[in-house]
Amino acid sequence: MKTFFAELSICIRERNQTIHARENGSTKQIASKSCALALVRQLYHLNIIEPFTGEKKKKQIEKTTPFRVTVSNDIVKELDEVIKLFNIQLVVINEQQANGSLLNPQILERFPPSERRTTSSIIQWVPPIPNWNP
Repeated sequence: MKTFFAELSICIRERNQTIHARENGSTKQIASKSCALALVRQLYHLNIIEPFTGEKKKKQIEKTTPFRVTVSNDIVKELDEVIKLFNIQLVVINEQQANGSLLNPQILERFPPSERRTTSSIIQWVPPIPNWNP
């Protein structure tokens, strides 16, 4: 596995000082980003740069426009039968509830508790054997 190193030194004239950072990473990009972050931290702790007080960027959920789907009547009948068979309550979302949840709060079935095994479930370690494919 390769390890990449990134190094950077910055001379600060006002303080007659040089700060240095050296970081490593599995890729060149990770190493350079780690190095840059180390330099920014040093600059912050030396009170050369101020803390970020602006607004953080908010990730927007991509909004998709609804589209019509044509489904055959046979599939609709089969789905209705399955819904009746399992006694599932449909979740209806209105236009006002655009962010409503489609999760059904109904618990469909409880599984019986499993029995504890009395035998040990620990797999013993065996050294590798030539020409043996695990």
